[in-house]
Amino acid sequence: VLHWCLLRAQGESEAEYEMIVDGLHKQLEHGKKELWEAHEQVLEVLNNSSNDNNLENANPAFHENGESDAADAKKPGAAVSNNNSTTTSNSASSNGKIDTIHVDIVAGEYFGTSYDLQPKTRLHAWVGRSQGRKFREKGISLPKDLEVSTSHGRFEYTRGKFFYMDAASTNGSRIDDMDIEPNKMYELYNGMVITVGQTVMKISLTCSSSTS
Repeated sequence: VLHWCLLRAQGESEAEYEMIVDGLHKQLEHGKKELWEAHEQVLEVLNNSSNDNNLENANPAFHENGESDAADAKKPGAAVSNNNSTTTSNSASSNGKIDTIHVDIVAGEYFGTSYDLQPKTRLHAWVGRSQGRKFREKGISLPKDLEVSTSHGRFEYTRGKFFYMDAASTNGSRIDDMDIEPNKMYELYNGMVITVGQTVMKISLTCSSSTS
């Protein structure tokens, strides 16, 4: 009888031990998930807090000849020769407010695909290798492009204009074959070509009614 009691007590102890271990494991996984979510929220807050400073230093849109809209504007009587420039998108706005960034993938693993992005003031459209929800539903997810960082860059909407910013990615971003600085916003214009990893994106600025 004593032996049976000992075996029974041992069995109950092992079962209780397994329940405790299982509970601790679940708490650990839950804690890791909460920590990761908090980490992403902190990064988002830090990135948002730098927007105003970045905007002050934002570059005007590039032309194919390497000159900016601001430089052309200073030339008396000069007209913007690049038909894909920002002025083209501004003239198109007479038919409706530009609120959509249409992205055509013209080279890379995702050649032939397109995206319509509508970033808001505090809701950016992210580009990266991540398959997270904000990339899949509101941005561009490129998991097959191994040269793209998890959070490579993002499209922003600030003060009525659209911008692209490289989020300090490993391999950087290029605009019209020119390397750009990380954490600095570059104003978008029709025909702009942005390269991230092996993926080449051509930009068009449209209004939502024209994309429907």
